[in-house]
Amino acid sequence: MELTLEELNKTIMEMRTKGYLTKALKLADQGLLVALESNNYAYVMDLYYQKILVHHSLGDTLSMVNLIHDYEAICQNYGTTKDLMHYHLVMSLIYDLVGIREKTVEMTKKSIAYAQELQDPVMLVRCHNNLCYLEVEKGCTKEALQAGLLAREYNKSLARTIPELAKLHDIRINNNLADVYILEGDFKKGKALLDSTLSSAIIHHHKREKVAALFGYGFLFEKQEKLEEAVFYYKQAIDLAQSYGDKPITKK
Repeated sequence: MELTLEELNKTIMEMRTKGYLTKALKLADQGLLVALESNNYAYVMDLYYQKILVHHSLGDTLSMVNLIHDYEAICQNYGTTKDLMHYHLVMSLIYDLVGIREKTVEMTKKSIAYAQELQDPVMLVRCHNNLCYLEVEKGCTKEALQAGLLAREYNKSLARTIPELAKLHDIRINNNLADVYILEGDFKKGKALLDSTLSSAIIHHHKREKVAALFGYGFLFEKQEKLEEAVFYYKQAIDLAQSYGDKPITKK
């Protein structure tokens, strides 16, 4: 039985949530061909968005960049507020991967503005959590904590409607908030959040999030000047990132 484009789009999102990235990418490729042939631009934009997010999870920056030009053109011609929200999110991810911080923050805040207008719970969680990460990168712990806690509150609402996705967001939020607490010197609280990530029942399906947690442990021990332990976890993070070809995280 063939799936409709609506069913296919939902299935791809579920696969991404469960960490089945290769299968999700294959379905997105198939769906995109069908959507383009039928000039169904609403689903063309959704499937471009899905593909770019899968490539991001795989650490494949080049594929993201190769897709963005066509995606941008279709969004400009046919995009709704939802599509522009998604477009600005993926642009923020690309700018982050190539290290252009000001544009990353700008695109993230534009995504948040669209998400607030639409009251989109998934995007409110994701974008505020991304902002938490960006503020951590700047060393602005107060702003990072505010963004991370906002993401956590939005995620409580999301858990009532899409519990599986909320579990994944929990991991991502914990990883970012752990960095905040470590920067502030609250090593106990930071470690507890990282412990929560690695003890999650779904972490083995999400290598990128596991890499972030291992990197967090390295950061935790580095800040405590326990360099042997720090190197141990940094090496684990590098080995795991290299195992699935995540060049941006490996470089970091």
